[in-house]
Formats: sequence, structure tokens, C-alpha cells
Amino acid sequence: MMRPSMVAAGLALMPVAASAAEGTAAAPVIPGVGAGYFVQVFLGLAVVVVGIFALLWLLKRMNRFQGGVQGRLRVIAAVPLGTRERAVVLQVGEEQVLLGVAPGRVSRLHVLNRPLEPAVSEATGENFKARLAAALGGRGKS
Repeated sequence: MMRPSMVAAGLALMPVAASAAEGTAAAPVIPGVGAGYFVQVFLGLAVVVVGIFALLWLLKRMNRFQGGVQGRLRVIAAVPLGTRERAVVLQVGEEQVLLGVAPGRVSRLHVLNRPLEPAVSEATGENFKARLAAALGGRGKS
């Protein structure tokens, strides 16, 4: 025994089945989507990425002109004293100064009589690969 709701559903689907059997139904075409569209989107994205890199390069280059004192100021050592406090030894010309750095405040703690020498790995970046491998303990080997 067929229920009336099943009969109504079957009658509602008859036009769809008839048009599918005839083969007259064509796939819908989305206007504006084709190979040219994808090329246009890719080129637009490429222009944006190149623009970002050019802007970063320009900002980096502009920063060099402002840093005239940067060759004479150098951080020799820094030690964290708390979560937001640090002690920093700063080289200013020929003089070294011990500074206390906290949020919103920098205080001179001491002027060093004998200058500290920076460690080779900190000053030039040499031996970093060996120190990293020793710290990882060979975990990165495949």
C-alpha cells in the first residue's frame, strides 16, 4: 500500500526525470571563469607579493640611514633578572656601562673600569651551528 506522501513526492520528481532522460539539460556555465580569469588572479597576487617585498626592502634600507650611531653602540651582554627586568652591558664608544632595564625605565647601575670582551660566538655569530647541534643533542639527525 502506497502512502499519499510517497505518491506526491513521485509526481513532483517526474519533470526532473523526464528532462534528464531527454538529455536537454545542460550544465550551468559560470560566466567569467576560465583560463584567462585564473591568469589574471595569479598575476594580481604576484603584484601584491612583489609590492610587499619591495616595501620591506625599502623600510630596511631607510632604517640604515637613521642608524648613524649604531656602529658605536653595541650590546655586549644581557642577563634576565626577572620576568621583565634585565641587566645589560652596553658599549658606548670606548666605555662600557651596566644598565638596569625594566618596563618604562632604564637606569645606569655602574660604569665598568675594565671593559668586558664579548664572546666569539656572540660577537661574530661563529660556531653557532656547532652550539645548536650540541644543544639539540643529535635529535635533528635523520
